[in-house]
Amino acid sequence: MGPSGSGKSTLLQTAAGLDRPTSGLVWVGDTELSQLSETKLTKQRRPEIGFVFQAFSFIGALTVQENIALPVRLSGKRADPIWMQQIVARVGLDERLFHHPSELSGGAAATRRDRSGTGHPSGGHLL
Repeated sequence: MGPSGSGKSTLLQTAAGLDRPTSGLVWVGDTELSQLSETKLTKQRRPEIGFVFQAFSFIGALTVQENIALPVRLSGKRADPIWMQQIVARVGLDERLFHHPSELSGGAAATRRDRSGTGHPSGGHLL
């Protein structure tokens, strides 16, 4: 929390490796981020950092289930079925897994997206 322009977004983007610091170092766990290449930053983020975006961020061509599992698949893994059940139960999408985002109401999709970001299967950080 803080006033507009106080650096909240900059702090989060720097901690996630999306922005580079103008001075100092940024550590996530045992890894210092500021000198990593974009490829290494991407590989670091996938298992370690989860994002909750303010704007709608589902991929329309994918089902709800595919959208939830996408970050795990991008890291070369399979989504744990127990984790998937916990996530969909937490956000109330049990009966909507095979729907596309266009079949969800805007408010419902945003709420589900925000809540589904909690509990990354790798135990990673949520930003």
